Amino acid sequence: MVPSLGIRYALWTSRNLRSSESVAEALRPALDDGSLSQHDFDAACASSDLHTYAAAPIYGVASGALTAVATLVGLHLLARRLRVPDMLRTTLRSSPLLLPFLATAPVCLGYSAANMIQAAKYEAFAAALDDRAAFGDALGRAGRGAVDDAMVRAWGTRLIGYGQAGTIAPPKDELLPYMNHGWASAAGRAASASTAASSPAPAPNPLSVEASTEVPGDSGKPRRWW
Repeated sequence: MVPSLGIRYALWTSRNLRSSESVAEALRPALDDGSLSQHDFDAACASSDLHTYAAAPIYGVASGALTAVATLVGLHLLARRLRVPDMLRTTLRSSPLLLPFLATAPVCLGYSAANMIQAAKYEAFAAALDDRAAFGDALGRAGRGAVDDAMVRAWGTRLIGYGQAGTIAPPKDELLPYMNHGWASAAGRAASASTAASSPAPAPNPLSVEASTEVPGDSGKPRRWW
């Protein structure tokens, strides 16, 4: 997903997962050969999450582009309102990277946010499937070239709700030992610190300290007690 940034996958889902008819057409071959269960096929055809958010990344790009245009128009109108019509032009000339930033940042933000929303909705749908790995394989066969191996594995394991849609996260059962180890270590350090703070400081041993005193008539030289 990284080289294409998920664009081909987003375009494919927006065309093939937007309605019950398109989903049924895409998954019918897997149902006919028995690799996809009837339950999962019916669930995909009836899922509103699968259909509603199929084109979410495309809508995110469109909303980001509209936001970028609105920002530039708003800055231009503000400059005219302040009676400095050349302010925006002068600013863009002095900062050549400002215009590309204003044009691309909202688009990237909209696309990323829409991808996160789509992945979260698709994860909620996939959690109810009988065999999500088989469903991922069916999508990979239907969208060959658009649904790559990384996305197929993500459908089979876990679609996370942050980062790029299709990013594979470690299963929860693999993370729990590390999390428990970290919590146990933190609890042990906290208990040790609490014990050290509550225990009284040891009394100094006078025999281990070389005390000295002044003896009159001893030319000011220190003299040991023993």
